[in-house]
Amino acid sequence: MRKFAQYILIGVCFLAFQSGSAQIDPNNFFNPEIRPDTVKYGNGSVYIGGVRNNQLQGKGMLFSPFGDTLYMGNFVGGKKHGLGKYFFKNGNVYEGEWADNHMHGKGVMQFLSGDKYDGEWQHDRRHGEGVYSYKDGSVYTGAFYDGII
Repeated sequence: MRKFAQYILIGVCFLAFQSGSAQIDPNNFFNPEIRPDTVKYGNGSVYIGGVRNNQLQGKGMLFSPFGDTLYMGNFVGGKKHGLGKYFFKNGNVYEGEWADNHMHGKGVMQFLSGDKYDGEWQHDRRHGEGVYSYKDGSVYTGAFYDGII
């Protein structure tokens, strides 16, 4: 299981973690329409961050039930949207743009294997122009279509 930092600064919201709990300083939210909250889901996932009209909104963090995946970033209307960083269970890390809960736009995926992709994404797949750098030092620069070179 991956352990995340004890203190994390997300935008204007400071979160302090101790023994699996988190506290939000409500004075660090500037938009009065977005209130700080903790949301626990039936599947065990936990969200800590902004909420508006009972939907995830603004800056926040979403933890998986076992703490082995984590999304830190923007939410709009309850979905990952805007800039964010996702730590996958398999050790890969994506940082970049999101749209409607999908990696979509420009982003970088650092693979546990040592490979790295920096480029365009569409619905969670490499799509468009990008650079794939292999662990051995070789590099492919060019177009990707639906995840394939």
